Amino acid sequence: MTGRSMMRTATGSGAAPIGGWATPSRAHSTPADAERGEARSASRACRILVVEDEGLVALEIETFLTGAGHEVVGTAPDRAGAMALARAERPDLALVDMRLSGGDSGLDLAADFSALGIPVLFVTGNCPAEEGSAVASAVGCLHKPFDERQLLAAVAVAERLTRGGPAPAGRLPGGLHIYRA
Repeated sequence: MTGRSMMRTATGSGAAPIGGWATPSRAHSTPADAERGEARSASRACRILVVEDEGLVALEIETFLTGAGHEVVGTAPDRAGAMALARAERPDLALVDMRLSGGDSGLDLAADFSALGIPVLFVTGNCPAEEGSAVASAVGCLHKPFDERQLLAAVAVAERLTRGGPAPAGRLPGGLHIYRA
């Protein structure tokens, strides 16, 4: 985790909780963060929904993404909260854990997101097999544990693929598996 702390709760963010602690997120925590983000994000900013049931992991992912200029539109620990945020925010990409709060499945959520036209990159310690309809709607999977560099590189590959670009030539970021090219 980076040295900067951005801990907030649903009530601390000024938003009503949706499905547990799911909250719309602010893209930047300070004016300085906003300036750095705007300078870096002019051509590559992506609106991302984080679906992760471990609060500290979700916070770390959000910190890495916003530090790189992406906009985290919200975080959710479960399927209901994720669907509410997805419908309201229409993210460009969703980062989804496989095992969610309340026993919800990331595979089921990926199918829901597919119906909404929202691409999914699984970020989990339990990447599903590459065959079958269960992963048909997902771009790929980034294995946990990961570091900031791996996460940002995986998001860049997912963005490229969802925008119709080719799979990167050569080596993929560590821990990333692509399901569709």
